[in-house]
Amino acid sequence: MGSGASAEQKDKFANATKEEIEAALKGEGKLTEEEVKLLQEAAAAAKAARPEKCSECSATFGPEDAIFKAGSGEIFLCKSCAEKKNAEQPTACGACKKDFKPGDKVFGSAADGFMCEACCEAKRPKCRACGKALEGGPVAKLGGDLFHQECIKCACCKKALEGSVAVASHGLVCGDCKETVQAQLNKMKELLESGDAEGASKLSEELKAKGLRPPEVPKCAHCKKHFLGERDQTGKGDICTACGDKVATE
Repeated sequence: MGSGASAEQKDKFANATKEEIEAALKGEGKLTEEEVKLLQEAAAAAKAARPEKCSECSATFGPEDAIFKAGSGEIFLCKSCAEKKNAEQPTACGACKKDFKPGDKVFGSAADGFMCEACCEAKRPKCRACGKALEGGPVAKLGGDLFHQECIKCACCKKALEGSVAVASHGLVCGDCKETVQAQLNKMKELLESGDAEGASKLSEELKAKGLRPPEVPKCAHCKKHFLGERDQTGKGDICTACGDKVATE
């Protein structure tokens, strides 16, 4: 007999496949006792590591049955269950119909349908104030709209909302700001009716700074002053009638 298996041979036998182990054992006459022992130990370890049943249908694996590993856990499937699982895998987004590519995130289930990340994000309910998806944490419903709890603050003064609340085009407004904004809108209406375009424009900018969308006060493209009433349209923009008359005589 030889002097035993070398370190290189031991590593080889320890990592040998089932077929390699069986082929080597058939030719035992060419092996040392040490080599045979290592191969037998490797064969026993391979047998012990082989799962007994399919994790899905519980069918017992035969000695020659192919075994398929599913996912990163200890889930082993027979050929029939593996093929069934593969058939259930989604191939395209149920919403936009685009094919899934390797590495794409897939959301949903076979019962509810599968979607790509973009379509899933689009269907999630959004906070009325910040526009972001409502995920986890407390949610409030006001005026038919949903809000993150941290987003329940006045869109004008940014303070936490207490007491009376109004739902405006730009979000929630506290009672004090509602009265202030309404007073500014009424004042702007008076300025427009009186022909004070510059005063109305200044007030309009103040309201815009609060996130509101007040009526626009046009600015003459020629003299750069705000104006009301009739206007002349030019390639450079609208101009007031006074500038229109002046341009016409030049």
